[in-house]
Amino acid sequence: YNRDNQILIQRQTSNVKTSGVLFTRTPDIGAPYYIINFEDGKSTDSVTKGLIGNTIKIFRKISLKDIPDKWKNLVLSVREIEQILGTDLLDMEFAITNNNIVIFQVRPLTTGKELHVSDIEKNVLQLVKKNKKKYGTLLRSSKMGSSQLIFSDMTDWNPAEIIGNSPHNLDYSLYDYLVMKKSWLDGRLILGYQKIDTPSLMRKFGNKPYVDVGVSFNSLIPQNCNKN
Repeated sequence: YNRDNQILIQRQTSNVKTSGVLFTRTPDIGAPYYIINFEDGKSTDSVTKGLIGNTIKIFRKISLKDIPDKWKNLVLSVREIEQILGTDLLDMEFAITNNNIVIFQVRPLTTGKELHVSDIEKNVLQLVKKNKKKYGTLLRSSKMGSSQLIFSDMTDWNPAEIIGNSPHNLDYSLYDYLVMKKSWLDGRLILGYQKIDTPSLMRKFGNKPYVDVGVSFNSLIPQNCNKN
């Protein structure tokens, strides 16, 4: 018998809508993202058993108002736990019920190597700032007459499948030169679609290629279509 031994009995959680595992940084290099592996439904063990592969990544520095409603209270709870424990290297198991966030376990995030978190975070913040500036420049120079731009990695010529999500510079530049700058549009002009004034159908944010959905959509309007 030892008075220092303790047994913790946790109340059973009911009315579970979503459950899963959350890392407060990426486990491999400590990049500043909340990694949420989750399952929608009543089960609370599918994720921990490795049976479900739903994942969402949320940038740590994002404003709470910009987080999808489904995850706002969870992120708010996680930030509170980080503040209480004085660390942002955590591994948690959670559930979302009808009205509450339930935290089942909180563990230190173990990676097996030293993480240079401050350097990684600085680099990521610089990339985010650079890409936001690039998006703003493209929006101001857009001739599509829209208040926002939409980009997709699988629309039209589908760069995600053809050159991948993180292509080498040579892959990207060859695909851009051979297809996305001019050839894609030439084929549509032959078929009677309207001419679009754009330097390329493809844009790169970070190292990920996207298709400009607005340009793609407008390129499929027939030449003789009344603009009014």
